[in-house]
Amino acid sequence: MKDIDVAMFGGDYDEVDLISEDEENEYLNVDLQNANEECELEKEEQYRKSTEEWTKIFFISAATPKVVSIEMLKTKPFERDPANGKIIPTASLKNLVYGFCSFLLRNSKIRRIYLRKLSQIFSSRDLFHYVSANLQKRSVNVGRESVNTWWNIFHFATFVPHASVRLTKLFFGGVSPFTQPAWSKRKKAIAQNDYDNLWLALMTGNVNSKVALKMIVHITEHVLPLLRTPFKSSDFFFKMFEKGDTYAILSLGAIFKLITCHNFEYPNFYDHVYSLTKPSLFHLESTEKVLNLLNAFLSSSHVPIYIVAAFAKRLSRCLLFSSIEPIEPTLGLIRNLLTRHPNAAELVNRPIPATLSMDPFDNDEDVLSKTNVMQSSLWEIKILQHHWSQNVRKRAGFVDKSLQKIESFVRYKSLDEIMANDMAKSFGEDSNQVSEGYLKSQAGEVDEDEDDHSEENAKFNKRKGGKFQKKHEEKKVHSVAFSFLQPPVDMLHFKTALLNGSSNWSL
Repeated sequence: MKDIDVAMFGGDYDEVDLISEDEENEYLNVDLQNANEECELEKEEQYRKSTEEWTKIFFISAATPKVVSIEMLKTKPFERDPANGKIIPTASLKNLVYGFCSFLLRNSKIRRIYLRKLSQIFSSRDLFHYVSANLQKRSVNVGRESVNTWWNIFHFATFVPHASVRLTKLFFGGVSPFTQPAWSKRKKAIAQNDYDNLWLALMTGNVNSKVALKMIVHITEHVLPLLRTPFKSSDFFFKMFEKGDTYAILSLGAIFKLITCHNFEYPNFYDHVYSLTKPSLFHLESTEKVLNLLNAFLSSSHVPIYIVAAFAKRLSRCLLFSSIEPIEPTLGLIRNLLTRHPNAAELVNRPIPATLSMDPFDNDEDVLSKTNVMQSSLWEIKILQHHWSQNVRKRAGFVDKSLQKIESFVRYKSLDEIMANDMAKSFGEDSNQVSEGYLKSQAGEVDEDEDDHSEENAKFNKRKGGKFQKKHEEKKVHSVAFSFLQPPVDMLHFKTALLNGSSNWSL
């Protein structure tokens, strides 16, 4: 047998390259798999649904997305083009994608919980590739009055993960364009491009104003850092910024990122931000974010002095009409601005004008170079030294001291925290000393037997003499409840009726 093998293959028996039985079976399995996949591509479609039928399935099966996935797996997704031999989507897959997009574009709001479940299916790389392209093409025709439609597209887009966070799997198995070598090597880049296209379709569309407010915040915090081409979102944010009011305030964060991180130029940017700094700004939910952004805008030492002085003056004027929460952090911000730019500290050293009309500062001028702020002073902070809050009075005392060398920490406190600290103090007590017993009682942490033990200890110490005897016992007047129906009488000690408050309240 060995001689026969040597005669057939030539050379020695050990040098013959024979295929083992396992390797032969493996090659046969690969050939069979390729043959089955080719048969799947070439066989005719037996289960085809129209676009209207798919839309009805999505609408009826709102509570059971599993039913949708089972119906989708019955379709034939891809076929081979007889003209060029490329793998292309079938008519069934096109109807499926078009039906889902029609479901999103309906003028009836879809529940978010159902869209979250559907996004687990349609965020697959193969399906999302066609869905994002279809939505980008059809969202151009959606009008501003279609509020529910924009909500549906926006909510679906928020549920789709980015490829850098999680690269989704393929929904359809077998041979597809996404399993080809050219697509497999670029799968992450293709997924990122589809993600960008969907959000750019939202940002370039005629979005309703209610949806735009939510979009600005979400894109700034979650989408903008992930975009491959963030400069394409500049048109959307600049348009919102020029729209004014709340839109401009919310878009400040994104514009600041575009300017600092992506080298965008916005002419007269500080003038626009200065025009938004009004008393109504301090009564919004996003006041803390705006103060942090103002701190970031004015953090550079290359900012001209008149810009820093104008912002410090405008912020001081706004505090006269502000609620209690943003006063302390704003005073800390003004103090840090003067520390950061010592040349602007001359606003503190000037005398206080006798009347408002004698102040050379023009509060109605929005061009920073024409406000005459360098001839004015921060007399508004002197008024805040007579505020009803002791913490505000202490904060406003920095104008009577020398300029600090190190910037102070600015912390934003909520109204509940401020009132809890004030109610926990005794009258005449220092503002930094807070009664621990009051805070524990509010949190429900007081021991029931604590009062009994304290009374027994007091009686025991009272009977004893010597060092246990209290010779000089302090007499404190504890805080009492007061009515919030009437505001504090002496809120502003000075006469502020000359200030035109009505013009300062409009954004």
